[in-house]
Amino acid sequence: MEKDRTGYQFEGWYVDENLTRKLNPGGRLPGNIELYPKWTAQKFPIYYELEEGVNSQYNPHEGGPESGIVKLYPAKANGRQFVGWFLDGKRVDYLPDGIRQPIHLVGKFQDPVIVHFDTNGGARMKDQNVGLDGRLKTVPNPLRIGYSFDGWYLDENLKHRCLPDHDFLHSCTLYAKWDLTPFEVRYDLDEGSFVEDPIQTFTCLTPTFLLPKAQKEGFDFEGWFDERGNQHLMVRKGSINNRRLKARWTLRPSVTFKVPNPSLAEHKPALISK
Repeated sequence: MEKDRTGYQFEGWYVDENLTRKLNPGGRLPGNIELYPKWTAQKFPIYYELEEGVNSQYNPHEGGPESGIVKLYPAKANGRQFVGWFLDGKRVDYLPDGIRQPIHLVGKFQDPVIVHFDTNGGARMKDQNVGLDGRLKTVPNPLRIGYSFDGWYLDENLKHRCLPDHDFLHSCTLYAKWDLTPFEVRYDLDEGSFVEDPIQTFTCLTPTFLLPKAQKEGFDFEGWFDERGNQHLMVRKGSINNRRLKARWTLRPSVTFKVPNPSLAEHKPALISK
């Protein structure tokens, strides 16, 4: 009468559906009666085989038919990259749903594939380990003041660009390429004009240059001022960011001269502007 159910231990027959009254094998049955089997899920060991490193504390060491799908966590070893857990030669990331026999897992490591970054004058960047799929999780953009980043290259001569879908099979170095960022000087003459041709664009490598002189009829030129009221005389080498400058003018005063010659007394005083 006992049934076979893999992964479960048969505990006996019961005369009630709630499995509280066990059948007495030596007792007499009152005619026809429905019996209910009781089963208890068994626990099976899970073995982890590692030639190096240590297992994760989160990996279970036993399971049963009611365990469900269980995630496996990677083992760790200094200077090594964990490839994965293998069950019967096949890589697995989860324990199977419903364990009904002992499980033997083998963990494998490999030398990590490391990508170094030569920023060619930019901010230093940490090396990155390549994933098991041969890809970098993220390909970061470096920073360099006064320059615009133009991509990573596989060679030092910057001939072969590293594409986003590049597969890294071996450790290597990527090289950053840069373009000079152009900046502008925007002049507001306020109805004046330049005395000389102005320099209107520059980069961080442009030699230091003086700002141009300007002129306006009836006014004296005070200089170039930014939006905060600070005066600027030049743009120094190494400067970055755009400039917005406005010419500041001072009205020339009118001067009245009285002519002392009596013969000219009938003439009106002349107004002379500087």
